[in-house]
Amino acid sequence: MDNHGCLVVFSPRDNATVDAYSFDTPQRPMVLLNVMKDDYYRQRFDVAPELGRLVMHVDAEPGRRAVEDQANVLPPSS
Repeated sequence: MDNHGCLVVFSPRDNATVDAYSFDTPQRPMVLLNVMKDDYYRQRFDVAPELGRLVMHVDAEPGRRAVEDQANVLPPSS
């Protein structure tokens, strides 16, 4: 996401209450990751639904059940 213009940063330690959060700004979209999760693979996993939210629901209210469900859908197993 960084390579395509999205700013991915860590939330301040005292505000780290969710896995990740994303929002769009006039300059660029942003994703905030939980700094307390010191696991590279988990952080990558947390970024994926945020990308889904930014692409599918730019103007949606954060935390809405339909938005959450669509952003966290796993692809079917082959």
